[in-house]
This record gives sequence, C-alpha cells and structure tokens, in this order.
Amino acid sequence: MDDVLSRIKNPIRTRVMAAVLKPLDIEGRHRIDLPWTGADGELISYPVNPEASGLFRMLVFLKHGTTFRELIHKVDIEKDDSAHKKLMSVHRDYWAVLTTKHFEDLKLKFNWDHFEIITHGLDFGLDGIDEYELADCLDNICPCRQKHSATYLKKLRTAIKQTCNRLIRETQGGTAEA
Repeated sequence: MDDVLSRIKNPIRTRVMAAVLKPLDIEGRHRIDLPWTGADGELISYPVNPEASGLFRMLVFLKHGTTFRELIHKVDIEKDDSAHKKLMSVHRDYWAVLTTKHFEDLKLKFNWDHFEIITHGLDFGLDGIDEYELADCLDNICPCRQKHSATYLKKLRTAIKQTCNRLIRETQGGTAEA
C-alpha cells in the first residue's frame, strides 16, 4: 500500500486530511502577532477554543470540583461517559455565561466568591477561626451581600481544604497541606 501511495502525485486524501486536521494559526508551532487588524485598522476577532480559556477551566473546577486536566483525561483516556456529560455541561454553562447568565444562576459545587475568599483566606489564617467567626467575616467582606450560615461555611471550608490539598499533592507530588 505504501508503495502504491508513494507513486501518486499530489494525493487528494493527503490534502483533504491536511485541511481537516489543520490547527488554528494560534495553536501549536505557528506564531502570530495579536491583535489582528484589518485593512481599515479595525480589530479582527479570532476564534479561540473555549476549553483553553481560564474561564472555562475555572468553570470545570467550580462546577465539578475537578481540574480540566483530570476531567479531559477521564473523557479521552478512560472513555468515561459520565465525565463526557460533565464536560458538555460545562460547555453549556460557559456559553450561557458568555451570552445570558450570571455565575449566580449556575448550579456550581463551589460559589466563585466563596471559593476565592476561602482559598485566599487560608493563606492568611482563615483556617484558625471557628465557623461563626468565618460566617461573620464573610458577612462583612463577601460581595454576595447575603447572611452566611456558619454550618454551611464549616462544610464548605472543609470541602475546599480537602480539594486544595488533593490538588497540591497531585501537582507538586508533595504533602503540603492547606
């Protein structure tokens, strides 16, 4: 077969497959200077894979408590149907956030604001206060401007700490504790 294919000049299949598999200019080895502008100087938008964006990857984490790398591994390597459904749900939420919805409207495992406050707070001793002090703290600084439940925050802080510790162990191979 290889012998026969080598005799064909300019094979159609090779050209078709090259077109089908051609990466975006911004991907891989190709380097382009952004932003692109047209002849009139107007900015030309460029399509970007949503999965490569920080917003998409943060949505994966907030929605499912797992990293994009972990989820895509389950989809692509393990052929896990439930992981594929999770990935598709993030695509729907990503599109919804870009077009019509706010984060508050999404069903997420972690609230973005609460996650940010608690993860930052772990570096500043937030782990050393009890759940009532934590609730009082969030009542004062959280942008959601709602009264926070001490019981909810105790569970949330524990879940966030466990998730952070798991991520730290997996990415650094160490035993760092949040």
